[in-house]
Amino acid sequence: MSTRDANTCWLIPHTSHSDTTTTRLDTHAGATANTRERLEPKRGPGNAFDLHPCHDARPLSSSGRGTPDPSATGMDRPDERRAPQANPRAKPAPPKPETMDARSLPTLLLATLLLATPLAAEPLHHVTTLGSPTEHAIFLPEGTTLLEAGYGIGHRRSAQLHTLHGRASLTLAEQLDVRLGWDVFGISLPTSGPATYGVGDLYLQGRFGLPVDRRETHRLALLATFRPGIGQAPVSVDGVLLGGGAVYTLQFPDFRVDTQATLDIEIGGQHPRLTLPLSGRISYALPNAARVLLFAELMTTVRAANQTDVGAGIHLGTRFAVSPDLALGLSIGGALGGSLPTAALALTGAYTFGP
Repeated sequence: MSTRDANTCWLIPHTSHSDTTTTRLDTHAGATANTRERLEPKRGPGNAFDLHPCHDARPLSSSGRGTPDPSATGMDRPDERRAPQANPRAKPAPPKPETMDARSLPTLLLATLLLATPLAAEPLHHVTTLGSPTEHAIFLPEGTTLLEAGYGIGHRRSAQLHTLHGRASLTLAEQLDVRLGWDVFGISLPTSGPATYGVGDLYLQGRFGLPVDRRETHRLALLATFRPGIGQAPVSVDGVLLGGGAVYTLQFPDFRVDTQATLDIEIGGQHPRLTLPLSGRISYALPNAARVLLFAELMTTVRAANQTDVGAGIHLGTRFAVSPDLALGLSIGGALGGSLPTAALALTGAYTFGP
């Protein structure tokens, strides 16, 4: 039996004359099943066969029993097969690299950034407090200089007060900074009578942070203020002001609580005065607007001189980060009672530079 091409069908007649059948095998390379078809011969001259399509057949052995002939198919006989021998000098194949799940890629990138990048400093618009009676216990990186300026309008006792002030802060150490402030100018415009104006005082202030919580959720700082009364009314103190106090900050991911209690003593003037300011502020950073900070502030002041005066007020405001080094602020407020300004408006700006 000769071997034909891959697309031929093999015809194997059986020896029975009563029921002559032929097994046809198709050796088409693209077939997927080993199918044998039995074809009935036609009665007629030459005993011609009616051929039908065949599928995936292989050449048969000489016995005609449907067993593939190994020699015809190019396969080795079972007794001629030999197991491949390993080469002792051959190097082992390197292991295949494990494929990474695409869902794990963002997690890996985030972990890499967190491990390779140090924690960023507190944003500038979260730090600046000029024009606010409440400080905080957050410090800028060592060597950083912060410049702040503000303009305020307040209405008090049938007079309108306009003030211009500024402050420069320098962080000397991780938990230590000093501030030099100046009430640059002030003018009081009463509803009746002449206006009063003058240059204000210089003052020096220091903050020192105390280690409370390594995670920096709770922060505590001490304040010390020295203010000589070298300016002019209405933006000057009578004599010399010495102040001391403490600031407590509770830090959360989206909001912060600052509380402050101080004691100020004015001595050397005509009327010595003892002032106890208490204030608290809640600041909230908008989740979808990282540059915007909202805050609400409540303050109360007790002044003891010839007579005791108690005042209370509230401030609402916002701060906006124009850039990482520049921030602007706006706040409005009013008195709830006592001698504090019945209405107040403050515009502030802050700029920082350094390492």
